[in-house]
Amino acid sequence: MTLIEARGLAIGHGGQPILKGVDLSLRAGKVLCLLGPNGVGKTTLFRTLLGLIPALSGTLALGEEPITRLPRHRIAAHLAYVPQAQDLPFAYVAQDIVLMGRSAALGPYSSPSAQDVQLAQAAMQRLGIAHLGARDMTRLSGGQRQMVLIARALAQGAPAIVMDEPTASLDLANRRRIGDLIRVLAGEGKGIILSTHDPDQAAELADEVLLLGPGGVLASGPVQQTMTASALSTLYGTPIRRETLSEGAIHFRALPGLPSDD
Repeated sequence: MTLIEARGLAIGHGGQPILKGVDLSLRAGKVLCLLGPNGVGKTTLFRTLLGLIPALSGTLALGEEPITRLPRHRIAAHLAYVPQAQDLPFAYVAQDIVLMGRSAALGPYSSPSAQDVQLAQAAMQRLGIAHLGARDMTRLSGGQRQMVLIARALAQGAPAIVMDEPTASLDLANRRRIGDLIRVLAGEGKGIILSTHDPDQAAELADEVLLLGPGGVLASGPVQQTMTASALSTLYGTPIRRETLSEGAIHFRALPGLPSDD
């Protein structure tokens, strides 16, 4: 089942395009990774997919419905969002932040039920952060805040999850934990679309990748065919070698010489 479908999408601000001709399809049970340097429009693309800003042209559908026909609560029921960890202006406790993920399931002026609270607590337990439930978000580390935001997306219960650099502020152990969680969620039928600056992470987690350069899509498709040394060298403007490790994993490293594929 296709969860997100974009064709010929142009995105930007104030009528000025940042990216043009974006085609992407996110299916249930799959992981799609956006890879590209800073400033190419990955976050703007996510905001467009979430219906927070309108597309300049092209088509965008969530499931079978054009996003322009969907009210906010229908979009939120279909698509959860994990932003980059950020400072919060108010001193919410962590469990209240996670509980906000249940708002898409509540009617106007409704309060969270006992079941909503249980779902929020279960999401925190799944990430191993139940002990942070009563902690003030402003007193958590950047990595802890990011884990809380991921728990909020899980509590939301949407079939698709958008993650904007979900492991950028995490230490090695938590990066591994979130990577494992992403694959488990995909195995459970969730569709995951995420951005990263780490080609190795994209190769490890993704089923398909979208390589975004200035102005548009450089390449898209399955990892093995799309993440070549030449494509990544063009993407980042530096020679990159693709290596296959003994266990079959793909590794990328910058080299002073010419790029080549194994």
